This record gives sequence, C-alpha cells and structure tokens, in this order.
Amino acid sequence: MVSQNILKELKPIKGFSFLLLFFCISCVAQGEGEREKASKKETLIVSESFKKERPKFEIIDVQVGKIKLKAEYANSPYKRQIGLMFVEKMPKNQGMLFHFDRVQRMSFWMKNTLIPLDIAFFSRDGKLLEVHSLDPAPSLLSSNIPRAESKALALYALEMNKGWFKEKGLKPGVHLKVLTK
Repeated sequence: MVSQNILKELKPIKGFSFLLLFFCISCVAQGEGEREKASKKETLIVSESFKKERPKFEIIDVQVGKIKLKAEYANSPYKRQIGLMFVEKMPKNQGMLFHFDRVQRMSFWMKNTLIPLDIAFFSRDGKLLEVHSLDPAPSLLSSNIPRAESKALALYALEMNKGWFKEKGLKPGVHLKVLTK
C-alpha cells in the first residue's frame, strides 16, 4: 500500500511520469510475490528430481527381537549419506539399515528429511544400544537441524517411522539379525 506521505510527494508528477512510476512500483511488488511462488516450486522440484536420482537401495529382510521387517540397505558411503532424504512416506514395517565399515560413535541428522523417525544404534554383535526419536527440521532451509548421537560404539543404525520401537515393545538388549543380503 502506498503511504499518504508518498502520495503528497507525487502530486507534482503529472501524466505519463506518474503512470510510469506507478507501473514500476506495481512490478516490484508483484515480483516479490512471484519470487515466493518460485521458491516454493523449487523446493517441490528438488524433491521430485531427487526421487528420480535417488540411488537404488537393495531391500533386505531384517529381524529385531522377534519382529521381522524389510529395510533398505545403506551399505556404501554414498547410500549412507543419502539415507531417507526427501522421502515423503515410509511403509509401516519398513526402514533403512545403515551398515558401517567399522564400529564407531555415530551421529545422524535430519537434514532434508521430511518424515519423523526413530533411529536405533546397534553394536557389532547386533545388540540394541539405544533409540532416539527425531522430528524433521522446521524447514529445508533451517539451520536448527535435529540430530542423534550414539553414546557407545556402534556398527549398525536402523531408521524406522517415529514410535515404531516403542509400539513393538523393543528395548535396549534385543538383537538385530540380517536375514538376507
């Protein structure tokens, strides 16, 4: 909205000059709205194009305690880096199993992750050490990105839909078994 002070200053401007100035102000205001729309479209486009470029993950059969499930197998540095980025929905009894080359303290963050997750850390022998529940960052551009770090050395991490471990009654001490590779 043009303020009253600006209108007072514009009174001396006549005819074509006033129309030209008004047109320029309108274009700038409209351009700001278009940039917001373009920004939203870019986010959606990135998400869609990423899905097409997402690496092909092998689906393996896994068992945690007595519960059997399917898991995408992230067993290379590139696949571990991509993880569940830009995934909009995951089936109820499917997750992603991260298998590392050596035992280590692990740190996972929710960068570009769109769904709430539980992440469980497992020892070399498959023992469940701890489970963390994480929500996505407030936006893809947020600098406040939720993260989870293992307190102990781990070889595996399993990401499932948030609440899955609690719903299944799985607590530290149960074991992870990879049934197929």
